[in-house]
Amino acid sequence: MRYKIVIYYLLIVFGIFSTPLFAMAQNAPEDFKDLITFALFYVNKLIPIIFMMTFLSFVWGMALFIRHSDNEDGVKNGKRVMIVSVIAFFVALSFRASYMFLADNILGPDVGGVPLINRARLNEVVPPPTPQTP
Repeated sequence: MRYKIVIYYLLIVFGIFSTPLFAMAQNAPEDFKDLITFALFYVNKLIPIIFMMTFLSFVWGMALFIRHSDNEDGVKNGKRVMIVSVIAFFVALSFRASYMFLADNILGPDVGGVPLINRARLNEVVPPPTPQTP
């Protein structure tokens, strides 16, 4: 019951802070590509938070496993939390890969705030700077 209350409060806080995001009052997208770019920009901000949550849940599972090492149920609970967090990590990793595929190959470069590496310039050798003599 307590978890439901926490979830309701989180949804309310998310709704309050995301209202300007969904309103798009000043920079409304003009076509479908702009709408996808707008959505990918905010998804790009969300992905590191998801990775952080999976890491913290794995650490929490390790803490449960170590803390309840004398109790069989506590050990099972810690293992379960660690397994679920590893699965969630790989799901987030596949989500990130599909996001990069969508942003890079389908919509084109520099879409959604994705920093891209110019692959043609990777093999260039940059000469060292020449010293300036007064």
